[in-house]
Amino acid sequence: CYALCEVSSMGDTFGPKSLCHDINARPVFVVEGTGQLVPRHSVSDIVPRDPSQMQNLCDYLNTEEVHGWLKAHCQRAANDFFRLQSHVLKRLPVPPEFVTTPQLSWHGSRLASA
Repeated sequence: CYALCEVSSMGDTFGPKSLCHDINARPVFVVEGTGQLVPRHSVSDIVPRDPSQMQNLCDYLNTEEVHGWLKAHCQRAANDFFRLQSHVLKRLPVPPEFVTTPQLSWHGSRLASA
């Protein structure tokens, strides 16, 4: 399973993660595998339970399929930028190879399998 951290625990903050700005022209998820970058309030981070799957998850999150889904579900900010909000990201469909169920949902402040 994977966790989308609205508020990361310190252990997760300093581990491998995928990062994406909350407001951007096109959402781009990047791997931060060193654990040296600490996300700020304007960045969403996805923390893998199995760090070996981080690149595969990021590759999926950057597909046209996910971009289309986000385009259809995200609010827009100035200049038609995407506004990635937790209530939208928690509904993002994820293939079963990444989680135990294809839909993710919030569990406290962290995204976990439903």
